[in-house]
Amino acid sequence: MIYTVSDFYNTYKPELQLMAGNGGLSRQVTKAGILDYELEPALKNKYFYTNFQEKQLALTTLLYAKDNPFLIADGVKHLAAKGCSGLVIKNVFRLPIHESVLRYADSKNFPVFLIKSTNVYFEDVIYTLNRRIEELASCSTICRELDSLLKMPSNPQEQLLYGRKLNPSFEHQHMAIFAPFDEFFSEMQFAAYEARYRKSNLNMPSNLLTLYKNGVLFLYSQTEDTEIEPDAVAEVFSDEILKEGSPLAVGISKIHHYLGELKQTIIEGIQTAFCAAEDKKRILFYGELGILQVLLPFAEKREMRLFSHSIMDKLEEYDAEAKGHLIETLNAYCQADYNIQNTAKKLCQHENTVRYRLERVSDITGLSFKFPSQAEQLAVACKIAWCRKVLKKSRLTDYESDGQD
Repeated sequence: MIYTVSDFYNTYKPELQLMAGNGGLSRQVTKAGILDYELEPALKNKYFYTNFQEKQLALTTLLYAKDNPFLIADGVKHLAAKGCSGLVIKNVFRLPIHESVLRYADSKNFPVFLIKSTNVYFEDVIYTLNRRIEELASCSTICRELDSLLKMPSNPQEQLLYGRKLNPSFEHQHMAIFAPFDEFFSEMQFAAYEARYRKSNLNMPSNLLTLYKNGVLFLYSQTEDTEIEPDAVAEVFSDEILKEGSPLAVGISKIHHYLGELKQTIIEGIQTAFCAAEDKKRILFYGELGILQVLLPFAEKREMRLFSHSIMDKLEEYDAEAKGHLIETLNAYCQADYNIQNTAKKLCQHENTVRYRLERVSDITGLSFKFPSQAEQLAVACKIAWCRKVLKKSRLTDYESDGQD
């Protein structure tokens, strides 16, 4: 992940005023430097043309323009021409910044900030910025932050702080997309997806793409002005970023409207992806999980496990000994809306075969698929076992959730 001008702005927002260049907030920042003596007439030719580089954020007190405020325009024009990321001004001499300077910065989408607080020191800004750039360059750092987020209790305020730490430019309205891979997925492999992301329409300061849990995790956010269109976001993600890649599946969370729910958003995306993979679907939205939305958070609770074991263990023993495919058939029957004909099509079996297997389920468990109340118990036990299998594959059992003991 790259560090942008927007990240800097959102980190120091209460103490900054964006004067111009709003269109350049997505500019990447790779380092920070101080504009100080470079425009002194006697030194200009010696230092001014060598001291600033592309993607550098310049900080200045305008000391060089103390006796000639018109030099402010020269500085902005030169920094913009060099491809610098922006200019941050601490106007200690209260120099006038002419409107023409700001209009020029706007025309070049070159951000110009004014520090409003006396408590912002350049040394601290440069240290914090450089450290953050190094952290964001490492996928392992982001993965550790995500692990910490998922392990913490569901405290909205702490989640909000973690979200801002992951990406200061996150908006409150957000969603998660997760695409896990079957085999080991390295940072080198992820680099190809990240490169495509950089060229896509989804590459905005308010979003985050990262390697996580042997897959690609994408966190999308936007302002509350308009509702997120998850179908459109998912389509761009699949067509422009995944492209010819072959993940197990793609899972998409529901839309959340408060960043303090980020933990739940990520869990939904990951769980939905593994549900899709288990059900052999390419893409699945969290809202399509139906009753699994309720069962997944609580599938590891003691009462849920005991209930499921009381029914499913008997079927597992029979399948192990007789290879009767009873659990497979019961799963398919539940997914086919308790319709034998649809179950037979799903399994590519004769209807009589399906009916025979379901009769064996009734004999072994004492619960008949023909009676709604008993069929409901079979279905719930089956779905709990299915959810626990998904949680194990997604490795989310390592983390606390509201539903676990």
